[in-house]
Amino acid sequence: NPPPSLGGLSFSHLRQQPYFSTISFTMSPNDRNSTAIEFEEYDVTSKHYDSGRIPVGAELYKKHLGNEKRLLDCGCGTGNYLFALAPLCKEAVGLELNDGMIAQARKKLAGTKAANVVLQQGSLLEDLPFESASFDVATINQVIHHLDQDHEQYPNVEQLCKRIAKVLKPGGLLMMNTCSPEQCKRGVWYSQPFPKAAEHYSKRYIPIDLLKKYLNRAGFDQVDVVSTPDTVMSHRAYWNLAGPLEKEWRDLDSFFADVDAEELKAGLSSWRSALEKCEAGARFDAMDKHRMDIGSTTFVFARKQA
Repeated sequence: NPPPSLGGLSFSHLRQQPYFSTISFTMSPNDRNSTAIEFEEYDVTSKHYDSGRIPVGAELYKKHLGNEKRLLDCGCGTGNYLFALAPLCKEAVGLELNDGMIAQARKKLAGTKAANVVLQQGSLLEDLPFESASFDVATINQVIHHLDQDHEQYPNVEQLCKRIAKVLKPGGLLMMNTCSPEQCKRGVWYSQPFPKAAEHYSKRYIPIDLLKKYLNRAGFDQVDVVSTPDTVMSHRAYWNLAGPLEKEWRDLDSFFADVDAEELKAGLSSWRSALEKCEAGARFDAMDKHRMDIGSTTFVFARKQA
């Protein structure tokens, strides 16, 4: 079910219509020597990625789709958003680089036999393999923190904004789903027992004001931001207090790829002790309260100049 806070958003809140969607992204072997970085083994995690990840905000996007619209899902991952939104589009195109992720998406496509879904393998660090002004809507969710090693200027994010603007029609709409640096540190409960990793991981996320600046430079003349406490995990996964003790659960969030072995051992030991002493619930409540104050997910809606 859609998170209620997102489902309650309206056109008047956003001053523009959001359309569509995406998921995760990683580097091919050739890209690993470029200015981007792969820090999670998505070839492995893709196999159980869908067990706890949800297309947060999909119900909001659906309100602004139409059977005449052509959608591009940049970094579509296993296709959670793509297949949820495809029935409401003329054509839904998913672009994904990672072998494991796109393999899972292809399995879904074979099962659904959706005639209007196209999957294409490719990198977001190069010119997008589509004609100029060929899409009505585009989306990219929880992807842009994978693009840069430069955590001051985020040049690859800036270039991607330009690439997406190029393939959108005049007046086309882009929706990004990301996190602010502060949300990375305190917007989910499970990052807080690992403060060193949380600090490092937060630097992967471009500050929202800088992202807005890059979107304006790329030709988007309306940029709106909405923060929500809704998380990228399903309710069942997010409220699983024993989850961090399981490797497959940790694989649901690339945050844990930034936790080194020493901090992981110490953090899990402390959390296991809290569970055994029946103190985990109180600790969860204390950590999770920040999510309601600062949000867990940030949506950025940008309309290309007409």
